[in-house]
Amino acid sequence: MKRIFLGLVPWMGLLTTANAAQVRSADVLYTHLNSVPQRAYRLGEECFVPIDEVSSWGWQASVQNDQAQVEAEGQSFTVATRNIAGKVTIALRQALDKLHAQSEWIPETETLEVFSLIDALSSRKGVVTAKSPLTVKPKAYILTSPNRVVIDLEGARLGPKTTEDFDVYSRAFQYKRNVVRVVVDTTFLPVVPSTPIAPTNDFTLEVNPPVAPPAATATPLTSTTPPPPPINPGPGIPMSVEIDTGTETQFTVGLKSGSPHSPEYQKPDPSTLILILPSSVGVVPYGFRLNTDAVAKIESRVDGANIVLTYHLSRPMGATVWVDGDTIKVQLLKPEVGNGRLAGKVVVVDPGHGGHDSGAKGYGVCEKDLTLAIGRELAKDLAAEGATVIMTRQTDVFIPLTTRADIANSNHADFFISCHINSTGGEGSQSGGITFHHFGKGVSRLMGECIQAEVARVSGVPNLGVWSDGKIYRSGFSVLRNTKMPSVLLELGFINHPRDVKRLCQTDFQKVVPAAVVKGLKVYLGDASTK
Repeated sequence: MKRIFLGLVPWMGLLTTANAAQVRSADVLYTHLNSVPQRAYRLGEECFVPIDEVSSWGWQASVQNDQAQVEAEGQSFTVATRNIAGKVTIALRQALDKLHAQSEWIPETETLEVFSLIDALSSRKGVVTAKSPLTVKPKAYILTSPNRVVIDLEGARLGPKTTEDFDVYSRAFQYKRNVVRVVVDTTFLPVVPSTPIAPTNDFTLEVNPPVAPPAATATPLTSTTPPPPPINPGPGIPMSVEIDTGTETQFTVGLKSGSPHSPEYQKPDPSTLILILPSSVGVVPYGFRLNTDAVAKIESRVDGANIVLTYHLSRPMGATVWVDGDTIKVQLLKPEVGNGRLAGKVVVVDPGHGGHDSGAKGYGVCEKDLTLAIGRELAKDLAAEGATVIMTRQTDVFIPLTTRADIANSNHADFFISCHINSTGGEGSQSGGITFHHFGKGVSRLMGECIQAEVARVSGVPNLGVWSDGKIYRSGFSVLRNTKMPSVLLELGFINHPRDVKRLCQTDFQKVVPAAVVKGLKVYLGDASTK
């Protein structure tokens, strides 16, 4: 499948200008609008964004000769343009300089992060204000024990020229790379919006009543429902289970109050979850267990100023981790797998492309031929395990994308697996395999993690991991978006990379990789060990 590749995001087309070799595809993470990267190009330290794409940020731009007139963030200015891959693009970092905003390339990637530097930040007598050149997204909420209001300014950074004016009850710090956090200690019930606050570059919020009520009638800021006591917390690290059902387990882990950094979350394999708690103290006592069968064992160790907690799950599970005040919330998703056996399941195998659609090409090889060979072997291996296999194509014919999804849906398939080969166009330097899932489908992500882990053991190409298809297209891939069952799309290597294509064409690859896909599917079902 031909993609244009940005760092590790394959989507770039061919550049039509003379210095094509110097231009690389890139992504832009724009302030608080960073959930879906914006496609762009990198030339040196500059970043060029297609002029028809900046409207998603609220910008307006029109071309005038070799410059663009830009209306953005209430300002008007001109910037240079450049024709790249047949598209008119504008010099983004030049534009950001004129807006007095900050941007930086993430090391070892082709991703540009854009931040709004805070010009002025103030919190006095319960009134918080913030001014910035770009819009930021404020979020306000109440925490207890001790009572305080937290305001997160998403898409923002503190800078050397930020002016700060705080009373003794307030403080601010860089909570994340793109989030400035303001904390206001309070006694009385604060006034915070019950509806989301609109993005703004001139923010004001009153978090306390203008006049504090008399002491006799003051309403303490306390929770009406006390939290459940932790289960055998261990020194300094309270943990408790909040939800435990057949499909979901949710538990909390306490953070050290006032920790200046956010915790890290890693999932090295489908059955292991790691939390790194910065600036925390204490360890979990040996043998301590959460009151749930979802977590088989917890290990803890000290790593400098951090505590590393390793959760060994009882089976492969999806995991979502987020911070809620001074606690980490962990949601474990248990897939519904029936009897947990591959035998009897219906699996649709989708060899990508076919017929007049040859897919990507490289070194005299067509993607459609490789995917068909691998798909046939995968179908054979699945059938040997007792699965019912339906192939979207068994010969060199063209099948529309929507028809492929319809085949899976109409046959009430349990799983859908689409096989593809990647490309960046031309002679590429990018190498490796990726498994894609559709964004928002946690069960498909888990299935992708299980399959990619097994494929990476045997493929002989670099492991680029498991990605959301939202990183490539805003709406994701058609075959993943339109299928109703857990679905993944495998990009097994790069056809325009000499080492990858050599490996892709080897008979051994076309046998061990399908077997690994089957093993990964069995791991997902609980029908095989992850070892």
